[in-house]
Amino acid sequence: MEIDQTKLSKILNDPKTREAAQQSGILIGRDGQLFLTGGGHHVAQYLTGERRASKSSVETFHANLSARNTTCEALGLPYAHVVFPDVMMTLAEWHDLDVESLYQRDYLIDPEAEAALRISYPLGVLQGRPDFHDKAESHYGAEGVVAVTRHFVGLFPDLLPDLPEVPIVSLSGPENNLVTTIDPTITEYRRDVSSAASGARLASNGVMAGENGKLWMALSPTALTEKTLLIFGDSFFLQMVSALSHVFRRIVFCRTPFFHTEMIESVAPDVLVTGNAERYLSDCKADNTRQHFLAVALARGLATTPSAGFSELWEEMISREGLLGAEGSPATIANR
Repeated sequence: MEIDQTKLSKILNDPKTREAAQQSGILIGRDGQLFLTGGGHHVAQYLTGERRASKSSVETFHANLSARNTTCEALGLPYAHVVFPDVMMTLAEWHDLDVESLYQRDYLIDPEAEAALRISYPLGVLQGRPDFHDKAESHYGAEGVVAVTRHFVGLFPDLLPDLPEVPIVSLSGPENNLVTTIDPTITEYRRDVSSAASGARLASNGVMAGENGKLWMALSPTALTEKTLLIFGDSFFLQMVSALSHVFRRIVFCRTPFFHTEMIESVAPDVLVTGNAERYLSDCKADNTRQHFLAVALARGLATTPSAGFSELWEEMISREGLLGAEGSPATIANR
């Protein structure tokens, strides 16, 4: 990762710019590390304890996870849920706020309950590793993505081989997601995980980046296994698709905070996982309040512009009969 040091120096030494960044919900930490503190999820307020998760949100989270495990057990599907630690937690030594994990403080009942619900919170994988992060991102850098992917694959030791070494490529843009609100903006050249070595074909339904209802598919002819992975999660899991394509032959990623039983039969996964960024624990909604996944974009009035190759991958990877549903389908099992 490379960053424009001249602009960075100006920001670090200009009190007005630092104040403007703070008003935009961005904290400038040590060595020019930027942290998302505001936004709709009030990140810093939850991590410092100024805000606490509501009782209903905590209860909903655990009820969702319990029902998801029950459904997957009934279907014989290996399952796990990943809570992705916030960067303010993983790089806590690079800022002066007194932070505490929202997940560990408000949601973690006890280690046995965590294990029973198949929850993984890989804070130790990322903690104190600036080389695993980009300076101007609220997500992990390429090396961090690989580390978390390796941890994730290790959750299924009897099912999956170890993640091999995967190539990382340098990109000349676009700028990362925390820099556009700062003037002058920082140009940061990102490093990303390459899917080239797995020969993966990737395609999306074209829903806007960061929006629920986004669907990505990956088909990797040289993957280490023939297995299919179905993901219900957010951008932290989407970051991992290229690395995961080295292990899974087929990957279907659905951008959603919910568990969509209506998608399981149509994808026929060998492994099913869900996940969320730690900041999304600020307000958990019940799975039974969801839309059908394929109606999410329509219900929100979002345009879809499928990428090249999307229809071909859809035909290869999504079962029409499964989408129509039948007696004994996952949706039926979940609603008994």
